[in-house]
Amino acid sequence: MDLIGTYSNKAYLRDQYTALRKLLQRLTVRRPELPPVDRKRPLKRRVSRAEIDQIIAKYRSGISTNQLMAEHHLAKRTISALLNANGVTMRHQGLTYEQAREAAELYRASRSLAWIADHFGGISPTTIARALRQQDVSLRPRRGSLT
Repeated sequence: MDLIGTYSNKAYLRDQYTALRKLLQRLTVRRPELPPVDRKRPLKRRVSRAEIDQIIAKYRSGISTNQLMAEHHLAKRTISALLNANGVTMRHQGLTYEQAREAAELYRASRSLAWIADHFGGISPTTIARALRQQDVSLRPRRGSLT
């Protein structure tokens, strides 16, 4: 019986509930903004001929698709599709043997995969990891992993 008496008649909870109800009554109700009914998804951005020519010229000058992707705010598959549609021969993806050796040296010197990827001009850290494994470099555990 003492236990029930302790937990019943919590006046402070009633007061908090009353104060909260008053606060909610004073607030104005906002209607949620609904998307237009006639459009189910946002319009795709059109790429102008001038921008396509810029992308082709930059790619031919040696800029990677990842860098083009960031500069032009387009998906990688869009960049690749534009290049292919305009007859541009795609470069070999990944690292050369010399780059892979340099990446291994940098990794052994405690550089991160992300740092090395950025060093080689926006190559994916996954590509760097693959090249290191091919060089028989054992990868360090990822930050925060339990292994």
